[in-house]
Amino acid sequence: MDDEVVDIRELATINMNRFSYIIISLIIITCLILFSCKKVNEDKTPIIYYNISSTLKPYMFNVGSYWVYENDSSHILDSISLTSIQHDYFWTAPSLPGTGSHTKMEYYKINLHDNLTSINFNDFIFSSLITRNGNESLKFGQPILLNKYSVGYKLYGTQVIDSSVTLNMFGVSFIGVEKMKIIFAEQSQIEFSNDTYLYFKDSIGLIKKVIDFGNGNYESWSLKRWNINY
Repeated sequence: MDDEVVDIRELATINMNRFSYIIISLIIITCLILFSCKKVNEDKTPIIYYNISSTLKPYMFNVGSYWVYENDSSHILDSISLTSIQHDYFWTAPSLPGTGSHTKMEYYKINLHDNLTSINFNDFIFSSLITRNGNESLKFGQPILLNKYSVGYKLYGTQVIDSSVTLNMFGVSFIGVEKMKIIFAEQSQIEFSNDTYLYFKDSIGLIKKVIDFGNGNYESWSLKRWNINY
């Protein structure tokens, strides 16, 4: 009889332990489920990423690239050196005041040094355009290349004049050059002191610059040699 009482007590203890284990397991599982749902509810809107247009990849030069230009009248030489790059994503401005942003945009910033004037500047690449002295802190900069836009299109004082120019300079023929006009009075950010024409060739960059001083006076710089690294 005593043996039976002991067996019943042992069995009851075993069953109680099993029951406790099940209860504890259920509590842990419930907590995990609640924690997971909370994370999902706190982040209802996914982050949307916008990448640089594939047509601008040929302009994403790297350190070691340089360009040498010659003044077409005085034959003075100037060179531009690529000193560093930054490649990342930046948060765009929120759609409504007081709300968070859920959009990130890829950018590629090329830091440059003008050896003739000792001026440092950058070309900021994002979406389908390049701006002068823009940055990832939402400083737009002045557009200098509206890549593959229609002729006549204008944005913040930069206009597409031609999309397929042929230039012959120093025995080299450049085909499919994009020509932009910077209109001084309409710039979003004053980066050019006069109306200026810029000529771009993919995989090379800026190949010609013409400054319009007015009254038929122009200053022209043409690309003489270059080295491109990616």
